[in-house]
Amino acid sequence: MTLRTLSLEHTPDQQLWDTLVRVSAQRNPYVTPAYARAFKEAFGYEIEIIGLFQDEHLIGGALLYIERKGPYRRVLIPPFTQYTSVLFEEPLSTARIHAHTSPLDQVLSYIEDRYASLQIALHPSLLDIRPFQWHHWDVLPRYTYQMPLKDRERMLRDWSAGTRRLFLKHEEEFEIVEAPWASREIIELARKSYQRHECPFPADADRLDVAVRHLLDTHFARAFVAKRGETLEAGLIVLHDRKTAYYWIAGSLPGPGMTVLLGSVLPRLYAETMDRFDFVGANTPSIAEFKRRFGPKLRLYFITTRINRPELRVLASLKG
Repeated sequence: MTLRTLSLEHTPDQQLWDTLVRVSAQRNPYVTPAYARAFKEAFGYEIEIIGLFQDEHLIGGALLYIERKGPYRRVLIPPFTQYTSVLFEEPLSTARIHAHTSPLDQVLSYIEDRYASLQIALHPSLLDIRPFQWHHWDVLPRYTYQMPLKDRERMLRDWSAGTRRLFLKHEEEFEIVEAPWASREIIELARKSYQRHECPFPADADRLDVAVRHLLDTHFARAFVAKRGETLEAGLIVLHDRKTAYYWIAGSLPGPGMTVLLGSVLPRLYAETMDRFDFVGANTPSIAEFKRRFGPKLRLYFITTRINRPELRVLASLKG
């Protein structure tokens, strides 16, 4: 096996990476060229794609988001980015993991000393994180909710009784509109939702809007709003890879708006051949409880971190 860097600007490299993303069990939109370009343009990240080849065939790799801080190059998880996972064409062999010769070991050995620090959010399909531990990375468990998409009738059967009643009671009060023009308004609703939960908003809103508009233009994202009269009460930007849809950027006024919006949008996504929905996190109690009432299953994933420069570890501990 050999490793080399691929370029987003080189069409054959991009095609190789696109193919790997499509066939990998770790498939997700956050590691696609379209998403990477949007966040590079909006936030100024450098993008490096590390490809693992066997006989000139791409079998694995990682798309890395890199930020420069003074003399340091740090691999990070951008705001509103759920997974920055390593990808593989085939499932990893347990025997090769034990022998430290798996494709994951090969990628880790290649990247772990190239940067001052690294942080990678693994896809839920990668649950054997022993290679990271054996390579002296720190590992943090995290959770999300996921569920299969269904038609309206079967969807409502899976909801909690209270959420179902709330939706049916208020459904006719709202107009549900697909609204690619409303990205800034949805981001503002999301920012105010974070504020109500006393959480800092993870990104500069103007920069985030640049990334969102790029993804709306390239059809990797879709924006929906729930309006009651002239008031926009809830908004949702769905990120997708044409198979799984993600509850990407969402916000609402207090009330039934988001429940009504989800009850209208989810069957629409199912009718358009998407088959799964990821609620993108279940790690804040009140927000996790809201999501649980729609009938999803809890899924485990991991945040992995390696800090190579001792001074960065000290700064991270002080910040925490």
